[in-house]
Amino acid sequence: MKDSKKEKKKASKKLKKLKPTGLNQHNMFQFRTGLEYFQRGQLNRAINEWESIRRQSPNNINILHNLAIVYLQAKQLSGAEECIKRSLRINSKRSEEWDMLGMVYAMRAASNSGPLDTTLIEESLECFSKAFELNPKNKVLLIKIATSHFTLHNLEHAKKNIENYLKYHPNDPKALELRNVIIEESRRFGGLTINCENCGSKVEDFLAFCTNCGEALEKKTVTGERVSCLSCGSIISKNVGKCPNCGAPIDKYGMDIHEQGISKDGLISQMNELMEKEGFQHVETAKSYFNAILFLNKGKHSDAIDLMKKATELEPKHSTLHSQLGNMYFGIGKSDLGKQYCEEALKFDPQNYSALEILLSYYTQQGDTEQAEYYFQKTKALGPNYVKELIRQGHIVLGADDTFGAVSLWKKAQRLDPDNIEIELRIKAFEEDYIIEEELAKFNGDLQAAMAHYQRRLRLNPDDPFAKRMTMKISMRQMGGAPAFRYRG
Repeated sequence: MKDSKKEKKKASKKLKKLKPTGLNQHNMFQFRTGLEYFQRGQLNRAINEWESIRRQSPNNINILHNLAIVYLQAKQLSGAEECIKRSLRINSKRSEEWDMLGMVYAMRAASNSGPLDTTLIEESLECFSKAFELNPKNKVLLIKIATSHFTLHNLEHAKKNIENYLKYHPNDPKALELRNVIIEESRRFGGLTINCENCGSKVEDFLAFCTNCGEALEKKTVTGERVSCLSCGSIISKNVGKCPNCGAPIDKYGMDIHEQGISKDGLISQMNELMEKEGFQHVETAKSYFNAILFLNKGKHSDAIDLMKKATELEPKHSTLHSQLGNMYFGIGKSDLGKQYCEEALKFDPQNYSALEILLSYYTQQGDTEQAEYYFQKTKALGPNYVKELIRQGHIVLGADDTFGAVSLWKKAQRLDPDNIEIELRIKAFEEDYIIEEELAKFNGDLQAAMAHYQRRLRLNPDDPFAKRMTMKISMRQMGGAPAFRYRG
């Protein structure tokens, strides 16, 4: 409550400073009336007064700025975004506008009750960085940049920015708390490396193969080095006396975690399965592909793309590699490259369902109805026999206790035959499990990393319903000794 009052006070000071010029007497009266409404907390009335001014002076940059502030206070994000973007079209060098646009994207991401939309966080980070570039005296932007990096699990960048801020404000309690959280996450899940036994290179501990020599990286099975706090679900070292997040005594509330290892033979067996499934000609292609997916699951898009490009160079006519690379580029907002690689995938295999589906989705979002219809017809042309085959494969996969895989296949079938009631009923029966498995599959079976991710979300937004649900589900998996998730390439 105190925080919201402080924010309102700050916003009110900003609004008072920005008295617009070039307005007639009636508009100035409307401006003062709007300011009074704002100070009383009657935000919609303030918006109505200033929107009336804007209709007469659409390019008055101070009115646009004031409206953006009030729209943000009222959590009317579309209105705020429209005003800010109009301001930036008039003058793109306004640091405060870039800052507010970053807040719009961050608030939109936080308000989503489903999986975190990392694209919105990346957009907010870009805006905060632009704002700081234009006004490096505004050190508060460093906290926003650090928080964005932290949410994206770029822990080194997060730490660098928060420490830069603390040089100027060494006693800021929120910044100190954020730095401690970043350091804690770095120790537990970020930047952990192991030495390759074959060549001695340091490599990320989650990878399957050494990125230097290609040797399989054996993981040892460990029980009890880390524990799960039954009070709050945190994954912590067994050596601490109390949980650092909730204060519960570990001897009473700590449950040993069994961290399943994998032998070199097991990794090689998985790689051989992948080669057979995807039809790769070279072992190095499979290793690069395997590691690329693991990097992607950790949110390390740049490393993932580099390795997928390496795989594509080894087998330049392999359709799946091109569609995967295209999908990765779409994932970081580089739609031109994404489109290029998906189109190349279709040159080598005109029936590459993934490439067709990605391009259909892209053109639908762009509002290009002609191209969207073209790719819809292409996917539909795969025919009813393909739909039946997808349904049949779904049943086989479900029989192997892979709900996620089964529902994924049925969803593909549904996109080709949307009126099929049989498919719809199958999906509904397993929808809840599918959503959970879809999220957890991103972590490639690493329950500890998944738990850390949702705990970070809860630190940023303690009322996040999806994160609460996921931490509960992961705790249940850990306690129940659920089978490891299957690799999803």
